Amino acid sequence: MTTFPPDDVKRMPASERPRLVAMIVLTVLEGLALLPMLLVALMGAMAFDAPGSEKMASVWAIFLTLWALPGLVVVFNVTGWVMLTFRRRRWALILVAVAGCIQLAAYTTLGVLMAFA
Repeated sequence: MTTFPPDDVKRMPASERPRLVAMIVLTVLEGLALLPMLLVALMGAMAFDAPGSEKMASVWAIFLTLWALPGLVVVFNVTGWVMLTFRRRRWALILVAVAGCIQLAAYTTLGVLMAFA
């Protein structure tokens, strides 16, 4: 008879559990914050509504950034959880936290741009 998890699996030490809880909380919060970011990415195509805007490099930079941010956040979160499975717990938390910082910076920048537009 086998047990789950297997006995040979190394358990996470109690000192590492706060890091795991922080990763779970950050991932859930970032997932919830990703929903409005996806809507902003979908609306990014409206940047090309003005005539001649498809030839402007700044409009393309904004558009590509809006499209890349949700994917970048997902990649950082997935990579963080993969690092956790390889027992790289510090790097895992750093990657998940960086994804949150990216989202926070994006929302702050968009908020400032919209406030002065």
